[in-house]
Amino acid sequence: MKVFISINNLECGGAQKSLISLLNYLKVSNGMDIDLLVLDESDVFFKDIPDWIHVLKASDEVKAMFMPFGKLMGSELSDMVKIKGIFSKLLMKTFRDKNANTVQRVWKAWRCFIPVQKKEYDLAVSYVDGFSNYYVIDKVTASKKILWVHNEYEKLSYKMKFDKPYFEKADNIVTISDLCIQSLNNVFPDYKDKFRMLPNLSSADSIKRMAEMEEPTEYKGKKNILLSIGRLEEQKGFDLAIKAAKILKDNKVEFCWFIIGQGELEHSLKSMICENGLEDVFKLIGVRKNPYPYIKNSLIFVQPSRYEGKSIVLDEAKILEKPIVVTNYTTVYDSITDGLSGSIVEFDEKKLADSIKELIENELLRTVYSNNLKEENKNINYNTERYLELMREGQERAW
Repeated sequence: MKVFISINNLECGGAQKSLISLLNYLKVSNGMDIDLLVLDESDVFFKDIPDWIHVLKASDEVKAMFMPFGKLMGSELSDMVKIKGIFSKLLMKTFRDKNANTVQRVWKAWRCFIPVQKKEYDLAVSYVDGFSNYYVIDKVTASKKILWVHNEYEKLSYKMKFDKPYFEKADNIVTISDLCIQSLNNVFPDYKDKFRMLPNLSSADSIKRMAEMEEPTEYKGKKNILLSIGRLEEQKGFDLAIKAAKILKDNKVEFCWFIIGQGELEHSLKSMICENGLEDVFKLIGVRKNPYPYIKNSLIFVQPSRYEGKSIVLDEAKILEKPIVVTNYTTVYDSITDGLSGSIVEFDEKKLADSIKELIENELLRTVYSNNLKEENKNINYNTERYLELMREGQERAW
């Protein structure tokens, strides 16, 4: 069975970790000949791809699509690719399309310049929404095509009218929770028979093994360590975390809060940290290839998100039995039972600070949460067979 898998990048996101877990769960080919294309290659997890997976090189046009215009013009890519970049930039200026967001308009501008995959496949899978979905539909020939949406569609910025013809051409659209299915049904009721729910994968044994590999040097000399992980963007709510940290510090609570991640809001968040005098207790430390020792050696894991699909980092914190404080976004109840496996609070800095303070001061409650997570972990089945069943449908169609 010839399989093509595409993903936008291999940065430290839930979709990326889930894909790496899936590829490593497979271990051997299971009769599949898998080609993997990572559209943006400036990433973290390439060394974690199993040796038997064929990693394809992105075309120069795809590389150019991800480059800022100035960087493209100064790059070593060919003059022809740079000319295509100039035309794409001009096309972008002509697109005042209310039916497309930025990603969609970029794809619309570059689509005609990006070459198709020459090889034909039994199955083509886009493992994340956005560019990868559009690439699989427009540039890959396959008997069956599966797209992915890794969040509640209604909370993403994609425009339905742009995505509709892509969803029309897909055989299945996979998402990661029941609420995400409902969101797709709300926007695309005509395609409800195409939607499938498969939760993100986490490799518990691998996470526990990697958590023992080191002790974070940044933690030395610190007490009551709080940890959050995520892209530095509005969705993740780190602005709320800074406001909560200010309340904790003003109330003489001893703590140090670390954030693992990078993103477009790094500068503004650092400015906010300085403005609130939190440089000593609130630290943005960038990306970590192995974040699990940071989770294991923290006191409390905090997730202040505005929304999530189904958070894989929350699942990882649960695997490592960390007491959790998390905001009350709509899909959180797929992961946490309030008062049993963690504390769920409203998206409010005072309530977040109060809940963190309670857990810092209440060792018994932390122990209850950790023990409940330990029992919960015994019953978790990440059921990779459901992934394989969906992929094998493509094999049956090809036959």
